[in-house]
Amino acid sequence: MGSVAFFCGIGLLGKYIILETTTKYIVTFLVWIFGMLMVTLYAPADTENVPIISKKERKKKRMLSYIALTVSLIIGLLIKNPVISSMIIYGMLFQSVTITRFAYKLTNNQYGYEVYNTSEKLA
Repeated sequence: MGSVAFFCGIGLLGKYIILETTTKYIVTFLVWIFGMLMVTLYAPADTENVPIISKKERKKKRMLSYIALTVSLIIGLLIKNPVISSMIIYGMLFQSVTITRFAYKLTNNQYGYEVYNTSEKLA
């Protein structure tokens, strides 16, 4: 149920709260700053069921997260349709929020590498 609300909510938000030109640039820049901070702190977001243990793989996925965020927001700026553009920008904001510790606690998940590292230290 939460996933449906999440995905439909982004669409409805983009449909009813349309970002106009100047506002769109400001919001996109703020979402980019927030997203970069969240990627730096929490990406890649894994779970205890699918942990990302390798430091090399974690570094690669973090770099891909930076690129995906930046490219998605640029696409959001370039798209002429203001509804679709707003949906992309809101989607990137919500996606950045979902990798935070708060979101993991809300969904009763743990970061996989933390679980793995803790159990490895106990062994």
